[in-house]
Amino acid sequence: MSFSEKLMWWIKERKRKPVEIYSAVGITKGHFAKIRNNIHYHPTKETVLAFVVALHLSMDEATDLLKRAGYALSDSCLSDMIVTYFLEAKRYNIDEVNEALYRYDCKPLTNWRECK
Repeated sequence: MSFSEKLMWWIKERKRKPVEIYSAVGITKGHFAKIRNNIHYHPTKETVLAFVVALHLSMDEATDLLKRAGYALSDSCLSDMIVTYFLEAKRYNIDEVNEALYRYDCKPLTNWRECK
């Protein structure tokens, strides 16, 4: 399965509605439609990780979905280590992840903005 096929499989497997997932990830309906309808779609690593968090995937499941998009988590990349911490702790709040990434000057998973 391609990234987009596996993503749709996970949404169905988790018994979630697509709108719930793409809203949690912070992408538009149009962007999600491109992902869903193009088996060759190549998302950014941050977008894949946002889907991983929104779908509450385990580390093994996350690794698989990342691999399907051509990515991997690295022990030498601070942002990857932060996301790994949240996944291993089963803390699936995208805002929390983004806040931690922001705190360490890393790129957020979504178009998140710090609440002021």
